[in-house]
Amino acid sequence: TQVFDGAFDPGKQLEALLAVAEQDFDFVILQPVSSDALIDGTDAILAKGMPIVNMDTRLLQDPQANLDYPTLTFIEPDNIYMGSTVAEELFKAIDYKGEVIHTRGQLGHTGSQGRYEGFQRAVAKYPDIKVVDETPGEWQTEVVSNLWQDLLQRYPNVVGGFFHSDDMALAAAPIIEAAGMEDQVKIVGIDGQKNACEAILVGRLT
Repeated sequence: TQVFDGAFDPGKQLEALLAVAEQDFDFVILQPVSSDALIDGTDAILAKGMPIVNMDTRLLQDPQANLDYPTLTFIEPDNIYMGSTVAEELFKAIDYKGEVIHTRGQLGHTGSQGRYEGFQRAVAKYPDIKVVDETPGEWQTEVVSNLWQDLLQRYPNVVGGFFHSDDMALAAAPIIEAAGMEDQVKIVGIDGQKNACEAILVGRLT
């Protein structure tokens, strides 16, 4: 088993895939950083006869083209469902009113796109909720930490934060606490990671 870290960078992930194509593995499991950015690498792997399991994000942005692409299988959660149900929990916690910050993942990531759509479907039902920012956090904790330090100053009346991943939500939590706003700002993440579940139990996440 060998692990290649794309470091949230499509270019680095493509380089890793091309390196994989020069080796001999029984199969390759891939979680794309971004759709439509890695086909040269996956074509090279398939040409060597190595099957690819594609996880979480479509290799090709177009759903039908992705379905037709010769991966062994494609596994993804229902991101729209997760986005809408987690958003509903946040909105319930803030009594369906007030300013909300929506911190997205990477824009080229189809999982993030689904979570965005689920959030939009939910928020459209509540006219007293105002989304004041939708800047991507790029899945990266350092990006989110810096972003939220700025956002809390720009939007001192914010009452909710919706994050496309648990890691991003957990990165924002200490920033909110350092600002003394943990009682004012309810935050939610998506994934169900162990550390996020533990944070829910102690009240750091909703």
